[in-house]
Amino acid sequence: MLCYRCGSHVPDGSEACGACGQKFSSGNLRQATGTFSRRKLAGAPVDGAPFKPDDLLENRYLIKDVVGAGPLGYVFKAQDKEIDVEVALKAISPKLLQSHDERKTFAREVRLARKLSHNNLVRVYEDGEADDRPFYTMQYLDGLTLRRIIDLRREKNQFFALKEVEPIFGQVAAGLDNAHKLGPHSNLKPENVIVLPDLLKLTDFGLGMAIPRLPFAAAQRAKGGHRYLAPEYLAGHEVDGRADVYSLGVILGEMVAGVFPEAGAIPELRKKNPELPVEAESLYGRAVNENPAARFASPGELFAALCELSATLAKASPPASPKPASQRSERPPATARRPSPPPPPVEPVKPAPPRRPPPAPPVPEARHEPAFASAAAGIPTSTEVTPIAPSRDRPRREPRPMRERRGGTGRLLSLALIGIVAGGGGGYALLSYLNHPAVIEGTTPGPQSVGTQEVPADAGSFALSDAGTAAAALTDAGQQAVQPPSGTADKLREQEEARRKAEELRKAEEARKLAEAKAAEERKRKEALEKAEATEVSRKPTCPGGMRQIPAGSFKMGAARNDPMMGFDEMPLTTVEVGAYCIDYFEYPNRRGAMPQTNVTFQAAEKACKSRGKRLCTEEEWERACKGSAGLRFPYGANFDADACNTEDANGEDRPVASSGTFARCRSGHGIADLSGNVAEWTSSKYNADLEDRTLKGGASDRPDYATRCASRKNGAPGTRSDRIGFRCCADPK
Repeated sequence: MLCYRCGSHVPDGSEACGACGQKFSSGNLRQATGTFSRRKLAGAPVDGAPFKPDDLLENRYLIKDVVGAGPLGYVFKAQDKEIDVEVALKAISPKLLQSHDERKTFAREVRLARKLSHNNLVRVYEDGEADDRPFYTMQYLDGLTLRRIIDLRREKNQFFALKEVEPIFGQVAAGLDNAHKLGPHSNLKPENVIVLPDLLKLTDFGLGMAIPRLPFAAAQRAKGGHRYLAPEYLAGHEVDGRADVYSLGVILGEMVAGVFPEAGAIPELRKKNPELPVEAESLYGRAVNENPAARFASPGELFAALCELSATLAKASPPASPKPASQRSERPPATARRPSPPPPPVEPVKPAPPRRPPPAPPVPEARHEPAFASAAAGIPTSTEVTPIAPSRDRPRREPRPMRERRGGTGRLLSLALIGIVAGGGGGYALLSYLNHPAVIEGTTPGPQSVGTQEVPADAGSFALSDAGTAAAALTDAGQQAVQPPSGTADKLREQEEARRKAEELRKAEEARKLAEAKAAEERKRKEALEKAEATEVSRKPTCPGGMRQIPAGSFKMGAARNDPMMGFDEMPLTTVEVGAYCIDYFEYPNRRGAMPQTNVTFQAAEKACKSRGKRLCTEEEWERACKGSAGLRFPYGANFDADACNTEDANGEDRPVASSGTFARCRSGHGIADLSGNVAEWTSSKYNADLEDRTLKGGASDRPDYATRCASRKNGAPGTRSDRIGFRCCADPK
């Protein structure tokens, strides 16, 4: 890996860096992370920062320090008071986002990045705006950037070797391939690769798409960042993951040779670094090709090609093993040795039977000659000699007895198979032919003779011809024997057609019955919900009108640890016991078709519920009503559906707040409406004494999928109010 102090390559398991002496705890780089993250990097003060230490943004983020400035804005170290976590807050220059639509696009892209969760990607948390500056928060990491490490190498006039680039690109490619399920990174450069003691992380995902291209590219040119942008991005064309392949290729050229593509020209790496292999030129040229279609399809494919090149080079140059000097001096050079001449030909000797004599070396082509040529060469002519040359495209076979080749088992099996296929009369003809004495003896019968006769050298062709004629005759006989009566084929087709139509009618009837059953089930469900909304006289004790009673019991509160949408402020999945309670079917004022009351503070919501003889729901009560008896992630199921509730649509566009009950499918298993989206709802938190008891649940119509889960939560300051914040009431059964 890389030393997090000086950037030098460090073999895995090293106890200290060989370049700067930095010690790693017990050779375990991961144990150094905690100490390293507490180390404050010394840097010059940043002038012109819009915020200063102790500023409080949105009554939530306490600025602690200015980390640095870049072409897009400033980065601050801040404390998120709501979740008590240290975060990095990046404030974007207002010049880059001037119109309302531009800021809306920026917020949408940040929320899209919030969905990413990978070891090699910096987590994105929230977005906001303070003093006319859009900002977003992300995981705070205190480490060197790849830019700093490259600069350290440049100061020493050193390039990276391919074996040093390979582990870096492996982690970068893994992070990019994971991010490409949502879109390109579009801002990949060494400044956005953070090197930790045992890990690399990519930051600023999607900023190139979140900010208009012209001002973004102009800002990047100020510090040379435009060199990493793909040509199609600068030209305003459509961009996909291959733009990141281009950026990764530019980084490769900088690391191994200190070169950059200029005006479409691809530089030669070996002019700057002759130690590079020739194959590196083609790999680099493909990565930074101006045509996206000519590049590697993904960062992972580029990394695989780099690994293959390294492996090829390792095999091509194995370490030489030195030999003793005596061997080197006594052994003559390889060029001085000539191959020994072949041994002189040996006259063939006829062996005593039954051993087979080997072919004579002086006549290597004897097997291609007729039988008389073999005899002239002194080779015994017997039934074991192959007299016919094998076909050119057939492998040479060992000679075998003529009896086995011309008849015997092979001929019997072939004719038996033909007889089985032919059937009927053909089978009878086959049996008659097989019982012929000439067939049994492996000979070719004449017109009037039965018995054995001497087989000439070319008898094989006649035997095959006879077998073919017999097979044809048997096939004709079999066809005549099994020929169906006239009209049978038409009847079979009619029967098949009738069967097919009957099957179609059966399937249509099953589909109709299934649809009717589903429709009847849906009608029953709606009737039950409407009846439950109107009254619950069958329940003892009862709830006020417009409320649903939830029986006492336990449920799983919080989010599963493997849920990629889980936030730091969410409770891990825990069993919670809740007593019986009543909850409003709709958001306050609890009427179907009425607009929810918004712009209310926590205290105002408490007062409104109290005026009706009710109270605010606790977070436990609210979440249990949302998850239903099945414990679902969303009120309607396990997976997000942009059209089930009033949330961001499938394209990430905000929706307006709607009247209660507008989205008919947005019902939980208990029949409670609009618990996901529409307006966020105040609840009082009781399960964690360390947190404030003012909690917002359910997301809103402008919030993405993760914020509209039943387990999602967000603490609210005492005076917080918004046109997308409302509430509903709970009560104790009477």
